[in-house]
Amino acid sequence: MTLYQTFKKSRQIVETTDFVKVYKCNHDGEEYRIIITKRFATKNTVIHCIDDHISWEQIPTIPRLAGRWEGDRIPVYKFGDKTGNTIFVVKGRPNSFVGLDEGIFHSANDFDKKSLNVMSIRRFKKLEF
Repeated sequence: MTLYQTFKKSRQIVETTDFVKVYKCNHDGEEYRIIITKRFATKNTVIHCIDDHISWEQIPTIPRLAGRWEGDRIPVYKFGDKTGNTIFVVKGRPNSFVGLDEGIFHSANDFDKKSLNVMSIRRFKKLEF
């Protein structure tokens, strides 16, 4: 049974904010904290993983009319000291992730059970270890 299948059966909401829902799930005797965004990322979305927080940047669809090429960075979630067995899942398909594999953040390609992993929902559904 994959982590996603276990998550679907036994998810428990721990915390809810304006941007994310935090769930708790037990899989193979280990407890996982799974954080899922409420908003869907599009090709105009960039996810920034800097220091100990994640920010969401929405680039304007028509930058010339908006008068700028960069979007506003909105802080989505700030992590405390303990980040073990945590997976941050982004709904949709963002344009890019900035800052992965630096500091406490790891990408889905370099999955580490004892650190903070950031991935899209599509990758989370296929996750096996």
